[in-house]
Amino acid sequence: MTDRRPGRPARAAATGRAAILDAGLRRVEAGEAISFRALGAELGVTAMAVRHHVGDSAALLRAMTGRVFAGIAPSPDGDPRGRLRATLLSYVARAARHPRLMQLTLADPALVGPDLSRLGEALAQDCAALTGDPAAGGHLRDILVDQAHGTILALCHAGQDAAALQARYAATLDWLLDTAAPAPRGGP
Repeated sequence: MTDRRPGRPARAAATGRAAILDAGLRRVEAGEAISFRALGAELGVTAMAVRHHVGDSAALLRAMTGRVFAGIAPSPDGDPRGRLRATLLSYVARAARHPRLMQLTLADPALVGPDLSRLGEALAQDCAALTGDPAAGGHLRDILVDQAHGTILALCHAGQDAAALQARYAATLDWLLDTAAPAPRGGP
């Protein structure tokens, strides 16, 4: 005898949001479909059970992106240049581990979730502090984000050249940050 209601599928062990996001990340990076039906089949649940946990398709992709970048935030310690460097290098490194997801995310700005939006705001604050000018800081943030995203898109197709590309990104980032910082003013 079973305790489930008629018309309801058997309860599977892995029906939680975390399991769905993990399965979605595995599938997207393997180049497989990430439909609710495909995820449900992999997890042994219905497509509607998947949808119940994650919302619509855009919400699923936003949640997957949020999972990849969870916890990435500038350290409150250190100088703005150091925070910017550490944050952007971490961002690019995480993105490099999920190139197919990043292609989807960068193709649709609506997929940027609140974690990445907050990260963008923190970058803007550090850029303004580094340059000493909020307007210049906004321009610098745009340049740094565009450079990071260009590198991420290149990493999506880099194959064995990924390490060299990441090293070149770090060197270019250092140059941009050094160039953006105002030179100290000498005394009389």
